[in-house]
Amino acid sequence: MKKTLLAMAFAMMSLVFVSCEKEDPKTPTPPAPETSQLQKPSVSASVEGTTVTVSWNSVENAVSYTYLFESVEETLEDLQVVFEDLTPGSYEFKVKANGNQTEYTDSEWASTTFNVEEQGGVGTGLTFEFEVADLTATSATVYAYPSDETLPYYFDVATLEEVEMMGGEEAYMEFIVELLIELGVEEGLSVEETLEILLSVGVDSWTPSAMVPSSDYIVYAFGVDYDGTINTEFFYEEFTTLASEGTDPAIEQYLGTWNATFSDAIVWGLDSSEQYYEPSFQDGPISRTLTIEPYEGSDATGREVLIYGISALGDSYPALAQLNDYDELEIMAGVSIGEDQGGLFLTWTPLCIDMSDELIPVTGRFPAYAIYSEGDAFLGTGLSTSLTDGSEVLVWSLDIYGLTSGGTFQGLYTLDPIAAGDFYMVSASASARRASSVINSTKVLKSFSNFTMPSFSVVR
Repeated sequence: MKKTLLAMAFAMMSLVFVSCEKEDPKTPTPPAPETSQLQKPSVSASVEGTTVTVSWNSVENAVSYTYLFESVEETLEDLQVVFEDLTPGSYEFKVKANGNQTEYTDSEWASTTFNVEEQGGVGTGLTFEFEVADLTATSATVYAYPSDETLPYYFDVATLEEVEMMGGEEAYMEFIVELLIELGVEEGLSVEETLEILLSVGVDSWTPSAMVPSSDYIVYAFGVDYDGTINTEFFYEEFTTLASEGTDPAIEQYLGTWNATFSDAIVWGLDSSEQYYEPSFQDGPISRTLTIEPYEGSDATGREVLIYGISALGDSYPALAQLNDYDELEIMAGVSIGEDQGGLFLTWTPLCIDMSDELIPVTGRFPAYAIYSEGDAFLGTGLSTSLTDGSEVLVWSLDIYGLTSGGTFQGLYTLDPIAAGDFYMVSASASARRASSVINSTKVLKSFSNFTMPSFSVVR
């Protein structure tokens, strides 16, 4: 009996100890893990026509990103997304950084808005018709008639050979637009500001001159948005200038051999890096013997002459001059000479003085020098010409340079001084013999990489 009571007492004591152990208030409860919210990304949009690229920065500890656009939600790991062919209108884009939800929670939504503008010519089928009027041996008046008179476009006169030289119609259009934009950038203008100035809207016309008789030309046009997007094919119409009508009697007074004295000279020297050749002035005067002969090519109008002796490269390269309306001779820039050399198209190109008194090359076909009578002598003076941006430059010298097939300016430099400035000429012995010198070892082909003025920079 006593043993039974003793066993029961031990059992009760055991129950008491177990109960006390479960209710011990000193045992702690584990805390819930702490989380941090990710930083909100920074987002921006770039609009090019109807294509929009939205980008955002990388957020530390983010595992992915979710964007919301036009009621579509998508998760990705990239830091940008591209939307194409958007219709005109205003849009909002949202994006957030996603956390792993244990240590980091999602960021707040970041947003940006952007506009897609109406694209002129896109889907409108903009086309052109042309008219060529008042055609002569050396000029014509050309008209462009767009099918939509509210849309911008570019139009001009060229030759099919020039188009092919640039790589075809698409490459030629791209070259023209890039050229226009580059000219605007040089003047601190935006693309839109530049093209608003240089593109046509509605019916447009102009009259190119100094064209070659009995030669094929095209008047062309293509649509361009104000952001530089080409939005039509290349439209053109061919025409041919009239034949010449014989030699003009006013030419006779200029023919013969002349002693010419130029007021200045230009020499080439290495720049401070000794990598590029730069032009600089040299005190004159400098003398040249010029021989003037009638131009008798198949495209002659009877109002042109060839002038030998101007180029520092030698007398084998004549300059082309033609009579103006006052029977003065105008020496033409932009005239190609003979075959290409080393991939370059040798062309008469002037160095001009700009408003900062710097020498810059300016390409394009235009009158560079005028020669007119002054008593018993003839005077020659450099002419002013307008650049595409409307600024004026003064021709100070004229010599032969080269252009690549892509329109890049290259140069042929020589250690001999280049005749520059105004000049006068008096008659020399009629028996003076024109030399037939060629480029010698001191004349080396060099790239004027420090000159960035592009080809065809002079406009109508």
